[in-house]
Amino acid sequence: MLCWVDNQWVYPPYSNYASNRWFRVSSAVGTGYVHSSLVANQTSVGHC
Repeated sequence: MLCWVDNQWVYPPYSNYASNRWFRVSSAVGTGYVHSSLVANQTSVGHC
């Protein structure tokens, strides 16, 4: 996790819980945003 933003709300069943929080994440295939309900083992990061 690189940072977070509050943007589009997503609700179940499209997420595990209702939230507008998204995390910017980086992997071997690129960088992008993932809904907070899909990120396990969340750590403290700053706002993007």
